[in-house]
Amino acid sequence: MTHAKKLVHFVTLCCALAWATLSSGSDGGLTDITLREGPEPEVRFTSGKAIYVEALAGGRWIGRCWNASGRIESPGWRRVELAFQIEVKEEPTANRGASLENGWQWVSAGEVPGAQKGGRHYMVVLSNRILPITVKLHTLLDGTAVLTRWLEISNTSGKTLALTAVAPWAGRLWDEDAPTTLGCSIIQSNQQTGSFGWRVLESGLTTIRNTREPCYDDPYFILRNESKGEYFFGQLAWPSIYRMEFLKKEGLTFRIDPLAVGGALRVVAPGETIETPAVHLCHSKSDFDAVVQEMHDHIRRSVLFQRRPELSNRIEYIANGDTGTCLYKGDDFNESNLRPCVDVAAAVGAELFLIDGPFWAEKGSKRGGRQDGDLAEMDDWDGWSWLEASKKLFPSGLRALREYARQRGILFGVYARTEGRRMLESGDPDMFEIVCDMIEKHKLDLYRHDTSSNQWSDWVHSKIRDGFEECILWRHHETFYRAAERIHEKYPNVILQQAAGGGARSDLATAARWHENFQSDLTPAPLVYQMMAGFSVYLPPEIMQSAYHGMWGTTMPDKTTMLRCIYALGNTPCIYWTQLPGKIDEIKPEELKEWRKYSDIFKTFIRPLLPSCKVYHHAPINAKDNWDSGPWFVMEFVSPDRKKGWAMVVSYPKNQSLTYLFRPRGLDAQKKYKVTFDNTSMTELFAGSSLMREGLVLKLAAEPASELLLFEAQE
Repeated sequence: MTHAKKLVHFVTLCCALAWATLSSGSDGGLTDITLREGPEPEVRFTSGKAIYVEALAGGRWIGRCWNASGRIESPGWRRVELAFQIEVKEEPTANRGASLENGWQWVSAGEVPGAQKGGRHYMVVLSNRILPITVKLHTLLDGTAVLTRWLEISNTSGKTLALTAVAPWAGRLWDEDAPTTLGCSIIQSNQQTGSFGWRVLESGLTTIRNTREPCYDDPYFILRNESKGEYFFGQLAWPSIYRMEFLKKEGLTFRIDPLAVGGALRVVAPGETIETPAVHLCHSKSDFDAVVQEMHDHIRRSVLFQRRPELSNRIEYIANGDTGTCLYKGDDFNESNLRPCVDVAAAVGAELFLIDGPFWAEKGSKRGGRQDGDLAEMDDWDGWSWLEASKKLFPSGLRALREYARQRGILFGVYARTEGRRMLESGDPDMFEIVCDMIEKHKLDLYRHDTSSNQWSDWVHSKIRDGFEECILWRHHETFYRAAERIHEKYPNVILQQAAGGGARSDLATAARWHENFQSDLTPAPLVYQMMAGFSVYLPPEIMQSAYHGMWGTTMPDKTTMLRCIYALGNTPCIYWTQLPGKIDEIKPEELKEWRKYSDIFKTFIRPLLPSCKVYHHAPINAKDNWDSGPWFVMEFVSPDRKKGWAMVVSYPKNQSLTYLFRPRGLDAQKKYKVTFDNTSMTELFAGSSLMREGLVLKLAAEPASELLLFEAQE
């Protein structure tokens, strides 16, 4: 070999072993993906200041290291763990699936074009020599410290296989033992959603598992390393039963995965390819507020629908006939009584009139040309015909009421349960067709979707497919997602709101396909505030909606606090109709003035900040306290440029102290702020540094048991 050829060979070898930058830069923030080829290929992902390295070593795909400071300080961990986990059953008679930890071979890697909003999408392809399976590892970077990972699993064999377990992302997070605190949902009971709480993570294995349907908590976790001051914040985009495991032994490892009921997660036919739920994982060296904001920024950037401002966070007036407290019920829930309610809604500043609950519809299924009186036979749409308004209650049909609302300048929406048992079968109209027909016939501006009342108690949760027993949940959710996507594609100007059985399914996969998500049917104080505090940890508050107050449970003792909470808790305002008379002439002038005041504050001050506001949790949730800690609700919302913001302070009923020291955390210490105190309507000028250092001593009265503060920077 000549000297020149030796030199070329040496340079080629060095290039093969060196890190090669494949892509860098992003419209949203720093992203970088580099590949080091060779006997043990490695991929390094950088998004924001988060760096993560994975490699193929000894036939196993492993995690090498994480770093939250934007640099790699060491070649990797002393101990390595699998970066994903898969179990597959080859025969229906096998007791359990076999774990595919080994046997992985490198096929290819490269960037996938078309990533949204300036992000980066990278794919590593591996094949397995033990079983004929190919896995594509998808990683999405968007410039935040959150990386998104999902698997694409292909059955390349000639026979059916059953996926019995899958953790789309797993592995080592920290390599050294340290005191660690875990935050996650702590209550799984009916509709007590948003139940965020902290606990000390003990040595050994900690398992968080929810095996009940509907799933009224969500698969997410926050881990805080008390020695390093670092966080991991992970979410599984999956709306159903799940498991999270944390092994605290010589560092900390994790796995998070969907679960099945009565069978395999998914049966995969020869040649079929499936996609797993995605894991969204943030690594940040910061404080609790900052890591929450990092996740919110990621969700807004890479998960949620792009929303039109004129269709976002409209003030809703909700009229229903199916809960404990209603303005009208039974035969009184009718067109002649609801028309004056439309006038009331318009008068107080509402922008959308929503008919909630099923009782507006005609009884009896009309699917496939049949109409049955036996509810046992009408399991598709829960016994209601959503294309027909009750002739007894709405003789003119819903469209007439919709036109009445539009004449008064407000939008119109209705509730339905179109998610039937037979979504996985063909022959009858599916959810997409029924909803589209509803939108067309009733001329809807908003479609409010609920799960069937018997969906989780009566449904068969598994079916036999190619000899294997398969849980229906995975396929059902895929069908549900695709229906929502198709509805949005066909009707981009219709608001899609998910009622979800009163608060279930507020995971990222569902939030990605619906504009608004209902918090809970339960609205007593202080539960309603505790749930809002919890939800706003893992979801941006503007996509949440709640009927403050009165759907189920006692309301706040004073009207002013109730009004402030309708409009200033950071989510879509919802006026529950029992808070007002049924006719305009029954509203006292001073009361009407108060309603208009707060709707105007929301429209002119709060709503413009919502899509990008930073959220600061003061009470009950913060870096150490839980959703049910203490007698206060205190949250702060600030624009990213720190020029404007607001704070809500609420004293719970039976609170013995009505004095609160509020120190804002989101302001600019170098600016001066005009602060409006809503209780007195007074304004004062403060230095940002003084506000953040010394705070404001708020002395509340028994009524109102709250304060609303507005902050505006002065030039």
